[in-house]
Amino acid sequence: IRDNVIGLCYIYHYDKRNRQIEKHVPDAGWTHVVYDKLDRPILTQDENLRAKVDTTLSPNPGYWLFTKYDAVGRITYSGEYRDNRTRKAIQIERDAVTNPTLSESRVTAAASGYTLSGVTVYYTKNAFPTDQTKMSLYTVSYYDTYNAGAGTVPNAVNLIPTIINAKGLPTASLVRALTSTGNLWTTSQIAYDAKGRVLYTMEDNDFLDYTTQTYIRLGFTGNITETKTTHKKGASASFDVFDYYTFDNFVLRPLSHTHKIGTQAVQLLSFNQYNDIGQLVNKKVGGTSGTTYSDAIALQIVDYKYNIRGWLKNINDPLLGLGTDLFALQINYTTPSTTSVPGLY
Repeated sequence: IRDNVIGLCYIYHYDKRNRQIEKHVPDAGWTHVVYDKLDRPILTQDENLRAKVDTTLSPNPGYWLFTKYDAVGRITYSGEYRDNRTRKAIQIERDAVTNPTLSESRVTAAASGYTLSGVTVYYTKNAFPTDQTKMSLYTVSYYDTYNAGAGTVPNAVNLIPTIINAKGLPTASLVRALTSTGNLWTTSQIAYDAKGRVLYTMEDNDFLDYTTQTYIRLGFTGNITETKTTHKKGASASFDVFDYYTFDNFVLRPLSHTHKIGTQAVQLLSFNQYNDIGQLVNKKVGGTSGTTYSDAIALQIVDYKYNIRGWLKNINDPLLGLGTDLFALQINYTTPSTTSVPGLY
């Protein structure tokens, strides 16, 4: 293929194990991939990383993105690795290693982990690459437990019942802000109940300097009935936002969604009303909440109509004029609005 045509081509190269080792995408150049003995990608390098050098090191190395895994194949941490060798040279070296360490294990104490890029990593560093002087971290992921690196998860705080072991589930992650000066991270946490349903989430963003925590209360059938979200920005005082949800007793269709900020009055966001076959026919939006649809004092009432097939015909009615409505919509299927021939469905 002529050189001036290659830039327009999608090209894929494979090794003898049918692994994709090189990929060319138009206007993106070549991406190279190195695999471990379990056929998992451990190093990737695109054109930009290949052109990047570190003049403080001799010889000036190119850059790769590395990925490490745990014993069941989940990504534990990833980042940047400096190595000026070619993909082929690194792959030959990895294939030649007998009985290599292919995964990282969770540790339970800071003394057993290591510190890199401003965070303590609660994993071993036995799988390739292992040279910390040539590595910087981008992401760290934790699973199964809440201790050591996953942060402290509230126990019996606000809406959360007793937290149980989250075996097989992600519990925390850290993502580094690459555009920042210094090592600024966003830490996220997730907590679950005994059925693996999310009860708590947290995000602590060092780069934007805010923290958000969400507590979730579930009903008997697993529906979210209440959430409490706590926001805090920098040194400012935190404030809470509450959301409340109700459902009918028939097929648990959503009825009302109300909202409260701090100690202010509860406000109505929506209250739904259904017909006998379960179609939404009226919705009250905004205003003051009530215990029933008729009690709610809304800023807007949205009406819905359907044809015999159950297809939506109207949202409000544009032929009657908007009045106090902010929006109206009509859809014609086989019934023309003029003297023209009926259209297709």
